[in-house]
Amino acid sequence: MKLLVSTASLDDVRWAASAGLLDGVYTTPGLLADATLPREQIVALAHLGGVPVHVSVHAVVSGAVHREAREIARLHDQIIVRVPLVEDVVGTMHRLRADGVRVAADFVITPAQAILAARAGATAVVTPLSAVNEAGLAPAGILGEIRAALDAAHAECDLIAEGPSTAAELSAAVVAGADAVTATPALLRAALVHPSTDRCVERLLRDVARHPQPWGVE
Repeated sequence: MKLLVSTASLDDVRWAASAGLLDGVYTTPGLLADATLPREQIVALAHLGGVPVHVSVHAVVSGAVHREAREIARLHDQIIVRVPLVEDVVGTMHRLRADGVRVAADFVITPAQAILAARAGATAVVTPLSAVNEAGLAPAGILGEIRAALDAAHAECDLIAEGPSTAAELSAAVVAGADAVTATPALLRAALVHPSTDRCVERLLRDVARHPQPWGVE
């Protein structure tokens, strides 16, 4: 399972890398909006992390998607371009794959969509958990069905669970079969914390206070 840190901040990438929690960087138009020079920021993220950087096109029409995706991909060889899974863009995904551009199909909700996106050339499909919840569906169930469908189709295509809002949702996505999960730095920090862990640390400190001599010291 891979962790894709959802950020456009170099400081966040440094923190995640130093903690061993960085398998990729997942940007959105909103996250990049604060950058003075978005293209330069994307390149900086790719250089700093040394991991794949996911970048979304802004278009939803075939010709514009093709132009944007090629321009984005030329910025750095670590970039994976996200394109919306709409009928007009499926052929474009196939052309981009033939051009050597790594493409992730965005907004995939059903197993059928995932299979078709993989056949069209997507190296990954992205399932936004917020959209699944809005549709009244169970995220873990949907992810499990997509995972099973991709495996049955022998598709070399990763399943990315986008946007878990809690540590429980993050772990549920992994258990359901997601190859990668996006997570904000705030969520990663929150997932490291639990009241029972805090109580265990307090007990350890009390125990150490009674026996303060460090290991290895006579």
